[in-house]
Amino acid sequence: MENIAKALPIREIYDVYHGAVLPVLLKDKTTGKNIIWATDEYSTISPTDQILFKEITGGSMMRVRPRIAKSLDAQKDRTKKRAEVFTPSWVCNQMNNAIDDEYLGYAGAFNEEGDRCWTRNLKKVKFGEGKSWQEYVGLTRLEITCGEAPFVTSRYNPTDGTVIAVKDRIGFLDRKLRVVHENADGDEYKAWSMRALESSYGYEFQGDNLLIARINVFLTWFEHWNLKLGETPDVKTARSAANVIAWNFWQMDGLKGVPPQVKKTESGQMTLPGFEQASNSSDTCEEAKECLIYDWRSHCSRTYNSLKSRENGR
Repeated sequence: MENIAKALPIREIYDVYHGAVLPVLLKDKTTGKNIIWATDEYSTISPTDQILFKEITGGSMMRVRPRIAKSLDAQKDRTKKRAEVFTPSWVCNQMNNAIDDEYLGYAGAFNEEGDRCWTRNLKKVKFGEGKSWQEYVGLTRLEITCGEAPFVTSRYNPTDGTVIAVKDRIGFLDRKLRVVHENADGDEYKAWSMRALESSYGYEFQGDNLLIARINVFLTWFEHWNLKLGETPDVKTARSAANVIAWNFWQMDGLKGVPPQVKKTESGQMTLPGFEQASNSSDTCEEAKECLIYDWRSHCSRTYNSLKSRENGR
């Protein structure tokens, strides 16, 4: 439990930046409001309620906890209702390695795989002819139904809570930031670390998971920055990073490409699809806006569905 508390230090963000960063990480760029809880796990909170700053600070800082810190009953309940299962870090590493091996043209650039573990390669990552470290950092990567974002950043093993040192992390954002660390200094490092954020994406249905994912991504960027530069990002820079994360890690029903929607049951109560049997709900539901994500190179927002349709049409 101590490791988990260190792995998700909501208090740490609050202590460093007070109220400057968390409110940004709570925003839903599609609705213009805050992300919603989208889970019935919390007895005093409706699934349709927005997650408010006051609810995750002060005495309630441990209300939003990683899956491994929840009771077994709560874990089983979430698996049953939302098919929520988390991938061990060593599996995430193997999958990210497979992608990088194909791109780089050789194996073991970042680490050597062992029996449910890995050993970091201490040598600088090499890029062959026709490829560059800048291109690698700018590659668009997306983790679908990202949960706490273990494929993006491995701040801790989601299956046992073990904290992983910054230099040994294997998420695709960790890899981008390692490459920036190896090739850039000073202002160039700052610019390309932000570019690494801008090219990393993920979406999630449940709001508490999404908030954890956003915090993990922010703290990964923060910790790599501190490791490289030996300083804390200023408030303006931290808010800019949080804004990128709020755009790039968004709340969505992945089947429809819209924010989680509510329906009215026959009893007049509000619920989310999946929390009630389909026979107990009507078909009346307020039409949802399609989820927006941001194209940082073109400096404009686009709907996720339009981008998905374009890719499928190729």
